[in-house]
Amino acid sequence: MKNLYAAFMLISVGFYAQTHRFIYDYQYKLSAEDTLTKKAYFHLDVNSDKSYFYERKYFIADSLQKANQPFGFEGKMTDLLSRDRKGGKVSTITFKGFDSFLMKDQPSQNWKIHQETKRLGNLKLQKATTTWSGRNWEAWFAAEIPLQEGPHKFSGLPGLIAELSDDGNNFSFKLIRSQLIKE
Repeated sequence: MKNLYAAFMLISVGFYAQTHRFIYDYQYKLSAEDTLTKKAYFHLDVNSDKSYFYERKYFIADSLQKANQPFGFEGKMTDLLSRDRKGGKVSTITFKGFDSFLMKDQPSQNWKIHQETKRLGNLKLQKATTTWSGRNWEAWFAAEIPLQEGPHKFSGLPGLIAELSDDGNNFSFKLIRSQLIKE
């Protein structure tokens, strides 16, 4: 019985120590008048108490640094976001030149959930809409992934946000991959 209890504890600690990584394809325009669309990849890492949203180049730079390899960034460094999953507070680190600034807020969206559904690979997605930060947004969430998380500062739906875009087609996130990380 003691060994069974120890095995159960090890399994449950291992489950909660894992991080779920979701990779999004992010397409955006620098301004509403711009016709050129830029592209980047972002990671959403979710563990039991926090989520982190950051551009893939941070992950690559961190991996190179751990391997003692030279690295650098091209262009502007993007914001790093972390969310307290229990309280909802978001900490954003913004970089301006050689300075960095920490901002804290507690964003929330007032979602309207629609009956409309569609598929993304083998995921069934459901539509939701909101007006937030001066824009109208359309999200598609996967209720079968019971994480109330999404890209950037978006959260609060009864499942992971797999697709998100504004009605002006200036910003678009699409889930392209997920993985489980043990460390």
